[in-house]
Parts: sequence; structure tokens; C-alpha cells
Amino acid sequence: MSILKRIAICSLFATLFFIPSFAQHFLGAFSGSVLQVDTEIESPARNNNVQTLPEQKAGDTIQFQLFVPAGGGRSTYGYAVVLELPGKTFSSYIGNISGRDWTGATLSNTGAAELSALHIPSVSIPSTGYLGQLDLQVRRPLEDGVTLIVKRLEITSGNDVDMLNVSNAIISFTTTTGPGDFDGDGTVNVGDFLLFVQIFGKRSSDVGFDARMDLDGDGRIHLADFLAFVKVFGTTYSGGGGGGSSSPDLVVESPSVNNSSPNAGQSFTLRATVRNQGNGQSASTTLRYYRSSDATISTSDTQEGTDGVSALSASGTSPESISVTAPSSSGTYYYGACVESVSGESNTGNNCSSAVSVTVAPVAPPPPTTGASKLYWTDWGTDKIQRSDLDGSNVEDLVSSAGLNGPDGLSLDMAGSKMYWTDAGTAKIQRANLDGSGVENLITSGLGIPYGLALDVAGGKMYWTDRQTNKIQRANLNGSGVEDLLTLAGLAFPGEIALDVSGGKMYWTNPGSDKIQRANLDGSGMEDLVTSGLSSPIGLALDVAGGKMYWTDRSTSKIQRSNLNGSNVEDLVTSGLSSPNGLDLDVAGGKMYWTDIDANKVQRANLNGSGVEDLVTSTNGLVDPSGLAVK
Repeated sequence: MSILKRIAICSLFATLFFIPSFAQHFLGAFSGSVLQVDTEIESPARNNNVQTLPEQKAGDTIQFQLFVPAGGGRSTYGYAVVLELPGKTFSSYIGNISGRDWTGATLSNTGAAELSALHIPSVSIPSTGYLGQLDLQVRRPLEDGVTLIVKRLEITSGNDVDMLNVSNAIISFTTTTGPGDFDGDGTVNVGDFLLFVQIFGKRSSDVGFDARMDLDGDGRIHLADFLAFVKVFGTTYSGGGGGGSSSPDLVVESPSVNNSSPNAGQSFTLRATVRNQGNGQSASTTLRYYRSSDATISTSDTQEGTDGVSALSASGTSPESISVTAPSSSGTYYYGACVESVSGESNTGNNCSSAVSVTVAPVAPPPPTTGASKLYWTDWGTDKIQRSDLDGSNVEDLVSSAGLNGPDGLSLDMAGSKMYWTDAGTAKIQRANLDGSGVENLITSGLGIPYGLALDVAGGKMYWTDRQTNKIQRANLNGSGVEDLLTLAGLAFPGEIALDVSGGKMYWTNPGSDKIQRANLDGSGMEDLVTSGLSSPIGLALDVAGGKMYWTDRSTSKIQRSNLNGSNVEDLVTSGLSSPNGLDLDVAGGKMYWTDIDANKVQRANLNGSGVEDLVTSTNGLVDPSGLAVK
């Protein structure tokens, strides 16, 4: 630091100490920051914001620590602290004043109630905001009704002098009715014993040490203090009762919610205000929120959460709130809160609030399932992709002039408004919008005779079979990242493919070896599922939720189904078919749909095979319908 700056700082402090009002003209990093006092002395210092002390007699030493929580990490060149006993002559009650831990500075008494410190170069305030400790020697008793305040605390930062907000830097003194009466009710009884037990074994350096219970004054609470407590047990002190004249009394005032009719599982806000209706300072405590089945709130109800409540002066309030999730079951519930009692509280029977009712609405049932709405298919003979309503009406040509040459496997992405297909003649995989516009080539090389096609839209993948290379492959939905999953000699002439993404499986028909097989989605763990009774299985569809797979067999002219593991094979449609091919299910609608490549039809039936219907036939222009999809 330059000599000029040292002189500037010294001049600034000289102005600060001798013309205090001048400091109000400076605004720096600390301006308006809140100062807090803590009478619980700890090392290392921790801010408990406790602002009460028992009455002090002549010869006692008052100790308290000062914190500026917003100042952690900031630099300072020094401090000026001014204390006051409102309504009292300060020097008559307080003698020597000293300070410690003031970030390396020596805090000196520069007046009856003023201390200051200057250090060059600057130092940083710890992250806790701890400034330092003050020790005050008591000359005359400080009793109930007397308060000690930090009237002013100023900090230099750079060339600025900042005045802190000291509105809450107040220490009050409470009258003790007599030795052993720790709860201040005028009688040494079981309540005092329970408080004593909680502190037993602590030393003056421990968190939570209470000097009132150190009856022999040796700085620790041990057997000697217990024996002294036993001697006064049962004593009633005159003037006692009701917690004395300066006891806190915490209550929780009318709780409220921002939504009294939430849906099941919906979040809402529960609010409550803690008020100290006593005439003495309360220590910090905890507010607990509860849900009850009746309008009476108690600590035996279901706890929903907690909030910390800072120390409250007489008549002080602390608004609190918490986010609560409504129960999953509908009905009327009651919510409220209870504040934990504090030491010396005059009435601990009024610490729970009244209740606010909340009526939880039942979860609305899902809308009725309407099933699929459209039927799509490919036609080898006309080189078209077409669609119709589910009853076969309103047939539309979607793709008819995009260079198709044997379109086959077909799969739909309704969320993305796309349809994907394989083309055996051009050895391509393509896609377009659902109305047939925007045709794109996705994979145009490396394919033999691509056939079956299935989509994992959520996973961003498409899977297909290739009849010439005897492979099962996959790629990203845009055609990139092609992978070989299975290449097996036994995988001759693979047919349609279907996915159970949630189960991590892919299924396919194998007309070359008359099997239905499956494997993991990465191609590992191949299994034979159905190996007998088949002649040329082609189309395949899954009802994963129902645990079933359905297939067509072109040579036996059947539609069959089984469990997903291949067990319990059933014949569903065994007559009226020529060469059933592509297959898909509308499980919600209770129907299965298929193409018949030799009969030139698109047909449907109930899932059990009953009620076979012709939907689209050669009279509608069908020649060799192959792949099929319903959505």
C-alpha cells in the first residue's frame, strides 16, 4: 500500500471517530449489511444469533460475538463499534471493554462505549462473517428489562466507510428466579431436571453450554452441579410462576394454503407464522409441519417437513412456508404446524396451530382408448404405398411415383409424423411424411433385399431384416450409424421383425428355417421360440402388455399366436386365407389386420380370430399387398 493510501485511511478513521456522522456520506461494499449478535460463545465462532443473557451482577463479564453474514470474504481496513444501554448511563454499568479475534486487529477502547481498530494492510473477513468478540466488565447489576445494543458499527472498505444495519443487534437480560429454576416457572421441578439432563457433561467451550446450570461456577456441568440441584429441588421462589416477567411464549398462528383443492399428487404451499406472544426473547427453534386426519394438529400426526425459526424478541413474528405434495388418495385432510418449545417458555401447551382443511380431488380417469384410426400398406404389384380408414373406406395413394420397386416392410412414427419402408427392388430404406410427401432416401448402399422393418422411436433406432445377406441390422432413424446385429447361416430368408423395447428384445420370423426367434436388442442371446408346426412364417406383431405374439404363415394359410416365450401356440384363423403376409395389431381396438398377397386383400378379425372381414380387395386396385401397419 502506498504512503498516500495509508495517510488517506488514517485520515478517514480520524474523521470516523471524531465526526461519526461523516461516515454516512460513504457507501461501499458493506453498506446496509445486517449485523447480528450471538451470546453463545464458541470457538471457532459460529453464528447462533442468540440474543439473551441471564441477569448480570457486579463483577460478571458479558461476552458476545458479532457477525455480518453478508460480509464473508470481503476486505476491510478497520472498524468502529459504539454500544449503548438505552435509558442508562453506560459508564455507570459497564467498566472495562475489550475485544478479541477482530481479524488480527487490536480493538481499543476509544471512549466510554466506543471501540475501534485499524489495520494496514487490509484483511479478509472469514466466510462465516465473524468480526470478533466483545468482553464487557459489569459494574452494576443488569436485570430484567435492561437491554444492551450495538448503536453503531462502521467498517472501512477501500476508501469507503460503511454503516451496518444494527436494528437487530440487541441483547436482553432475563431474571432468574433462583438456582435450579431453569425454565423460570418459579419452582425447581421435573421440568428443570429434564433440561439439566440435556446439558449434563458439557463444558463452557461446548456448543449448547448453559451457564445457569453450572451451579458451582467451575465451567463444567457435572456431579457437583447435580448435587447442588438436588438440594434445591422442590424449592418455590417468591415472585416465580408463569415463567417470570420476561418469558417467551411461542404460538403458531393460522396456517393457510395456496390451493385448498389440489389434485392427488399435486404440490401446494403450506404457510404458518410463529409469534412470540410472551414478553421475553426466545431462542432459535424448529417449526414442524403436520398432516392430520382430523381438525386437531399435534406432534403425533404425520410430519410433512420442517423449517428453522430464528430467535424472536417479544411480539416478534417469523412467517414460514413449505411445499407439500397432496396424498395420492382423494379425501379431506388437515394441515398445520407445531413449534418446538424453547428454554424458559411460559406455556408449552399452545405450541401447535389450528388446522386448515385441504380436499384432494380424485385423479381423473384416463380418456377412453379409441384405438387406431388409419390403415397403411405397401403393394408390390403397383409399387405404391396406400392407406384407408380402418373399415377400408377412403383409400388413398400416398407414394406412387417416387421410384418404388417392390416396397415391402412398413412402420410408422406417429409422433414424428413419418412412415418408413423397405424397398426390395431398389435395395433402399426410405421414409416420408404420413401423407406421402417429402420422400427421403435413408440407406441406399450395403443392402441386399431389405424386408421387415421396425422402429424404436424413443431410442432413435430402426431395425430391419435382409433376405439376401441373412442379416438383422439397425441404424439411427436418419439412416446413419448402420450396425450388423446378427449374421447367421441359420438365419435364412428372415421375415418380419417386431420389438419389445421395454423388455430389451427383438423378435423375427425365419421362413427359411420355419422358426420364430428372438434376441436381445444388441443381437446377443438368440433363442428359438417356435420351431414346430410352421411352414413359412412371415408377418409378426407383438402384444407386449398381453404377453402374446401373433404371426402369419403363408404355406399353412394360418394366423396363429403364442406366449412371448413361444409356449401355448393357438390357431386363430385357419380358413379363407391364401397367403397371409404383413400383420399388425390394434390391441386397444381389439382387432388384428393383415394382407393376403395372393388373394389381393387387406383383411381384419378380432384378436381371437373371429369375425373375419374383407376391407380392401382387388376391386380397389390391390395387386400384391405386402407390408401393413395400423395407427
